[in-house]
Amino acid sequence: MWPFGSKDNPPDDKADPKKVITGSHGAVPPRPNPSNNTSAGQTPGAAGSTQGAGSAVQPGPQNQQPKPPSVTFDSSSVEAIKGSFVRMANAFDELKRLNEEHKRIQENNFKLFSGEKDREIADLRKVLAGWQAAVTDRDKEITRKQQALDDSSIDLNRLNKDLFDRSEEVKRRELEIVDVRKEIATVNTSLANEQSSHNELKEAHKSLQDSETALKTKQSELVATIAERNGQVEVNLQTIDGLRREMECLRVTMSRRLAHFVPKGILESRIGPQVVAFDDDAAAGDASAISVIAGLSQLRAAFIPASGPNDKLAAVKSIGSALYAAWSTQSKDPKAIHSLFVEWQNFLNDLPGAGYQLIVPDLGQSVPQNVTPLDGATKVNEVLLWIVKAGDGGIYSKGIVR
Repeated sequence: MWPFGSKDNPPDDKADPKKVITGSHGAVPPRPNPSNNTSAGQTPGAAGSTQGAGSAVQPGPQNQQPKPPSVTFDSSSVEAIKGSFVRMANAFDELKRLNEEHKRIQENNFKLFSGEKDREIADLRKVLAGWQAAVTDRDKEITRKQQALDDSSIDLNRLNKDLFDRSEEVKRRELEIVDVRKEIATVNTSLANEQSSHNELKEAHKSLQDSETALKTKQSELVATIAERNGQVEVNLQTIDGLRREMECLRVTMSRRLAHFVPKGILESRIGPQVVAFDDDAAAGDASAISVIAGLSQLRAAFIPASGPNDKLAAVKSIGSALYAAWSTQSKDPKAIHSLFVEWQNFLNDLPGAGYQLIVPDLGQSVPQNVTPLDGATKVNEVLLWIVKAGDGGIYSKGIVR
């Protein structure tokens, strides 16, 4: 029985039995060759080519990760999926490493139990039995020689010397047997440790297999989730496209509506984008934007023939105040507000049949007579309201600066 090696590939070579050399005084066992001893950490020549049963199992095609669908996801979903696949790849790498370690331990186990030591011990026991038989024969011969002691003292001395030499050889053999027994005890201890390590590796392997099963289940769930999310994305994209078309239609409708409530040509002018932005803010409830759109509607109504003589003047004054309030809310600096006032002034003054003239004082000039300075200002640092002149050149309302 092969504890860790493959039962299909047992080692073929066996050591030849030791031969007993016989001499004139009985059987003489041969001296063991130290080069034939195999320690626990060495590998017999016959076992060097034998493969262990713990060879690493390489992951097959079934362990390859499927290509994720080529669909755009949000960053959190992609990172979560990416993390799951990275953990699965790490688990496969760890499984491969443990399989390689298992293979190495199996090979070492096979080397430890190749049978060479057992054969040596059996040979030594045979030699010992031969020596014991030789000693018995020698004792008989000694008895016989003792009977002839009076005839030959020389033979007695020679026999005593031979007996001493044989006794020393037996003692040396006994010491070798003791050493071999100690070596066997060491090998048994090592075997117990290797068996414990093997059991731990089996538990780790089982745990990795469970992890692999869980990861495959998670992968299947993720693939199903991705497919479901893809369907939701497609539905949402279709919904968004529908909403965009509705918004575009609504924007066109609102633009047509707005064109009837503001002075003609203003939406196509340079300040048209500003008017559209004010209209969007007014729809969202912004008070200053509502005031601007109301002033523009008031100016559009003032161009109707039935309107009063001062309706245009009141409208442009109201527009100026509302514009400053809106720009201040947007945290624009005095220079930007002055530049915007000039753009609006140029358009409103160029309206056919305006019947008024708007004047924006320059920044840095001395405060003109038709302007009300705030905080005792002597130079124009900021324009709060433009000057409104009537069609006859008279001042309808003064500007405000600080």
